[in-house]
Amino acid sequence: MEYTLDQVLQEFWDIEVEFYSYYKFSFTFKKIFDSGEISVVVWGDSDEIYKFKVKSWKKHKIKDLWFNYFLYKKEGEEEKFHWH
Repeated sequence: MEYTLDQVLQEFWDIEVEFYSYYKFSFTFKKIFDSGEISVVVWGDSDEIYKFKVKSWKKHKIKDLWFNYFLYKKEGEEEKFHWH
């Protein structure tokens, strides 16, 4: 299932995610549940991404991230939202 931006914001806006990884101008944040996980990816070009401040020990609310990709995996299902 594809999520719309409105659905992502309505359902997951206040969920806190933690820094998971960094690779080639993209940061991945995750929240793991018993029944699945949420992944949020923020990326940009070299000018944009170096201005993005991440504290690896801090939890970030989804609403505070200017994310480009959202993935919600739940018991074998994948639901996602993606834009550039």
